[in-house]
Amino acid sequence: MSRLVVFGCSITQGQGLIDPQKEVWGAVLAQLLDKEFINNGKQGTSNKFISHAVSKFNFEPDDFVIIAWTFLNRYSLLLDNETSHLTQTGEELPSINLRAERQTKESITYYKYFYNEYDSNFNNSVFVDFTVDLLLHKQINFKQIFYRAEETPDCRHKNTNTFPFTICPLYLRYPKASDNLHMGPLGNSHLADLMYKDTVGILM
Repeated sequence: MSRLVVFGCSITQGQGLIDPQKEVWGAVLAQLLDKEFINNGKQGTSNKFISHAVSKFNFEPDDFVIIAWTFLNRYSLLLDNETSHLTQTGEELPSINLRAERQTKESITYYKYFYNEYDSNFNNSVFVDFTVDLLLHKQINFKQIFYRAEETPDCRHKNTNTFPFTICPLYLRYPKASDNLHMGPLGNSHLADLMYKDTVGILM
C-alpha cells in the first residue's frame, strides 16, 4: 500500500483530539485515499524543523506528501543532524522549539535579542523553497498548504503544488478540540475532504 506522509505542527499532529489517530485530517485523508498514514506532525514546531524533517525522511517513490506549514514567527534550534527520520524509527528529531509566548530561557533570549520580522520572513522563504526544491528533485508527489495568507512567506515556491485554500478558516468555523485550542474533529474532517477533492484526480 502506498503512503500518505504528512509534516506540520500541532494541527497536523492532532493535538487536542480525543482520538488523533482517527480524527486528525491526515488520518481521514489517508482513509479516503486508501493509503497508509505516516504522521510527522510535531507540536509547537517551526517551518525550519519541518524543512529539516523532510530532508531527513526516507521517502519511497510512490509516497504522497503533504506539508502543512506553520507560523512564521516560530524558530527551532536543531540539536543533532545525524538523527534518522521521524515516524519510521519511532524517534523525533531533537530540537528546541522557540515561540514568543513561551517563558523558557531559550525563547526569552531569542525573541529579545535575535528575532525580527524581516529576518524571520526571509528564513521561512528559504525553508519553503529548499523543501520544495528537494521534493521536486526527488520526484516525490506532494502538495503544500499554509495556515493563512498572512503566514505565507514571499518565496519562489509559494504557489508550487499549493492547495487553493488555507487551514485558518476551518479552524475558526468549527468547534475546537477537547483542549479548546486546536482544531476539532469537524474541522479536520472538512479539511481532509477539501484536500481529497483537490488531489484525487492527480493521484489516479
